[in-house]
Amino acid sequence: MEDLYKLILITTILVVGWKIATAEGMLLHSVSVWANKSVAKGYKIFELLTCPFCMPSVFSILGYGFAWICHIAIISGKVALMYPLVACGASILSGGIWLVYELITAKRDYYNLKSEYYNSFPDDDPNLEEEEDNEPEENYFMRSN
Repeated sequence: MEDLYKLILITTILVVGWKIATAEGMLLHSVSVWANKSVAKGYKIFELLTCPFCMPSVFSILGYGFAWICHIAIISGKVALMYPLVACGASILSGGIWLVYELITAKRDYYNLKSEYYNSFPDDDPNLEEEEDNEPEENYFMRSN
């Protein structure tokens, strides 16, 4: 069971790492653009390179290989039969992480735009008069008898 968690974690790290490497402004961004154009043309197989929920179905093979090469998990027949669990678990975990990241960046962008909007107003309005520190007017309660 411990090997299952290790494989899910390794696969999730590979998927999120790939999403970061293919993000805008990163080294492999051109691969992401090409895959998105291919998906838009109707080649849905390329979603395996762009969708964080779909990528673990392929990237879990790399996770198994990495775990075997680095001796992180012992790959046996029992662990090999856990492949669907690894793919599903990594799909849920990597997709959830990516959705949280997208939510955080969307909120950040929203509040940055909002602050830019409010900062676009001038600080000093020439139409406003500065209030002087006048003493309050005397009223009935302030009169001394």
